[in-house]
Amino acid sequence: MPFSDGLVHLMKDNTTEFGNTINALHRFNLYPELILSSLFSLFRRFSDYFEWKTIVCWRVNRGGGMAPIESCEGLGNYHYFYIYGAFLVASSVIFSLFIGGFSLSQSFFGGILASISFMFNHGLGNYHYFYIYGAFLVASSVIFSLFIGGFSLSQSFFGGILASISFMFNHGEATRAQWTPPLRESFGYPIFLLQTILTGYILRKGKINLVCGVLHVFLTVAFCCFWQVFSIVIFLLILRFFYLKIFHFPILLLIWMDLNSEIEF
Repeated sequence: MPFSDGLVHLMKDNTTEFGNTINALHRFNLYPELILSSLFSLFRRFSDYFEWKTIVCWRVNRGGGMAPIESCEGLGNYHYFYIYGAFLVASSVIFSLFIGGFSLSQSFFGGILASISFMFNHGLGNYHYFYIYGAFLVASSVIFSLFIGGFSLSQSFFGGILASISFMFNHGEATRAQWTPPLRESFGYPIFLLQTILTGYILRKGKINLVCGVLHVFLTVAFCCFWQVFSIVIFLLILRFFYLKIFHFPILLLIWMDLNSEIEF
């Protein structure tokens, strides 16, 4: 259905209330859905024009004499687009609380305290929720790490934003935390990104202080404890730095290769 036809159908809805024609858009405050649907329409046009692959579909054989069905995922699917949009808006609450706490207290501690207060009043008393939120919190740090890495490599905010947006547009292929939070990569990969960025920072500065040294050791040990493939990743990382030392390979390109590497088991 075209966007304009759907809008007219909402404004002249004669199916919700029998015998009456109502403006469902106003009655049920469907303006957020109107905005998201318009953004989805624009997104589909851009993705079709640039030939972006935004949706992956496959057939599911259900057996038992039932006909197979098609299942799809990705931002090109309006269900996913709506859910991601709703989660994106809802996630801004914790950011707004941080800004509000920081503005009132004039300190980062006030912002962090306001954010933590929201988290502890969000069902964290249940250990199931606490585990899931913890896994999602660690997994969500990937986009922050990519922003820092992009900013560090390009020395501009645009580079950080571009790296973050690239992750968002490839979210279905970049992580599986949304399907199975207990995967080891949900905890190990974000730590690996932070460790890689810190390593690049230390090498670029040419010296290391106590804070960076302790943090680097902590991140490396945490990565080794969190992910069973740590030996392969650490070996490849050391091998790359050895190559860098021997052949004077550009360090920025090396770090970029590390940030964009992905290992799945």
